[in-house]
Amino acid sequence: MTLPDRSSALDPERNVSAQVVLAAAGGARPGPKTRITSDNIQAWLPSPETVVRVSGALGDLGFEVGQCVGNSLSIAGPVRLFESCFRTRLRERGAGIRFAHGGEELAADRIPAELRAQVVAITFTPPPDFGPGTGSFV
Repeated sequence: MTLPDRSSALDPERNVSAQVVLAAAGGARPGPKTRITSDNIQAWLPSPETVVRVSGALGDLGFEVGQCVGNSLSIAGPVRLFESCFRTRLRERGAGIRFAHGGEELAADRIPAELRAQVVAITFTPPPDFGPGTGSFV
């Protein structure tokens, strides 16, 4: 049994933001089960060259690029820019935004080829699982 798609298309001019997770200076790439803590964050920091290169490339594509914090930086821009650069549609599902190819995390093959060595993931922050509409808000 397949569930119905309850997502909807977004206004192409709506501004959205995502996180870009960068590879560590030594080339290590955190995975889904990697725990990055205050004890090991130094080992996961990207090189300054990676930050400059990725920030510049994403800025050249038209994104507003935030400062690198820890091992990631934020990007923001209109939906149409995300869809054009990452060759996928954005969908709204509940309070969250998703990539049509990959869910909250962009499918790896959709990351621009010139950035794949330095970019581990591009992801939308999932909505909180508490508060109004989630059934756990009292």
